[in-house]
Amino acid sequence: MTTTVRTRTTVAAATVLLAVAAPLTLSTAASAEPAGTAGAVALSVAAPEAVGFAGQPVEFSETVTNPGATERKLTLSFSADVTLGAPNDALVIDYKDQASGTWKAVPLAFARGIYSGTLPTAVTVPAGGKKTLDLRIGAPMGLPHQGATNGGIPSIPLHSVLTAEDSTTPLADELRTIALKTPKLGLGTVPSTAVIGGAPVEFDAVLVNDTPSGYVNLANALTVAPKAVVEVRRADGSWQRVTQLKHWDGNSSAAYLDGRDSSLKAGADATHRVRVSYPAGSTPGDTRIDRCLVVNEHPQQPLLGTTHCVKGATVKLVTATTPSATPAPPASGHPSATASPSASVSASASASTSTDGRLAETGAGRTTTFAAIGAALIALGAGVFLTLRRRSS
Repeated sequence: MTTTVRTRTTVAAATVLLAVAAPLTLSTAASAEPAGTAGAVALSVAAPEAVGFAGQPVEFSETVTNPGATERKLTLSFSADVTLGAPNDALVIDYKDQASGTWKAVPLAFARGIYSGTLPTAVTVPAGGKKTLDLRIGAPMGLPHQGATNGGIPSIPLHSVLTAEDSTTPLADELRTIALKTPKLGLGTVPSTAVIGGAPVEFDAVLVNDTPSGYVNLANALTVAPKAVVEVRRADGSWQRVTQLKHWDGNSSAAYLDGRDSSLKAGADATHRVRVSYPAGSTPGDTRIDRCLVVNEHPQQPLLGTTHCVKGATVKLVTATTPSATPAPPASGHPSATASPSASVSASASASTSTDGRLAETGAGRTTTFAAIGAALIALGAGVFLTLRRRSS
């Protein structure tokens, strides 16, 4: 069995940290306590209910209680069995160094779908006292700008185990299952037709981060026809063309509403007013406008990373001699709920693969609130990220 041990260094605020530790065999018998102590040590874990998939780590705490008459030096270990499909850098755990007040990574080993690690410093608990440890946990699903990982995880079964410093016999343990949440994203009402060379179609692009995690290295994008022109309305009311890059599937382009490397705070939501036009030379017929969110996008590969996409709307492109475009009710395409965070999509799959999803955006200058357009949103729900990878040549 090959075991990979990874020690992380803190990469500004952009590095998401989450580690999980090695499984330990627990004894169902009473734990052996050193002679002269009175009462067994106890462990209490205040783990978060959820973290954001591919998001920044979320703080929590673990408290060790020592009811005995002597000071105890203990070892705290962590493990999480996250399935064999998980990538090497899917999980991280950090601890706050009490001397410096800085966050440091718990070194993790990863083998057979299990992350494991041990707090590098002993936990010293005074006689008859308590010790609370500040920790944080996350599921970054890759390293900064290296999100082209293979696989995912459905949840984090965090197993915390307390042992004596010179022993592997468990004194106390707790298991907490941490859910993974995905931000919401979607579109407002999109007109059903557009005239080639004519006026653009205009609509709202919504992003709602209702997860406990912040996001960095974030690309908030639309996928549109290769010749389409995408603009975003800024705070002063002007329209600005956004960066567009040809997608690696060759059939669409990625339009970045906030650039390729934005950030989003936990609990934030915003709306972009967007317009899309189709210049002369565009092909008549049906075309799609879909939504994607990418974390740790590869610098040379648009939309290649930890990617969450939902179906948006179909727009019929007509020539100027065809009857003029008319608005239509909200698109009926709802994202599929069959995908899971453990799904893996090869590079041959379309970037507009549907998954029922969530997301938040860092929009600028929109006064329309999310609540005001909520009824018009499409493709919103409890979704998942998919990790996309290229085939080896």
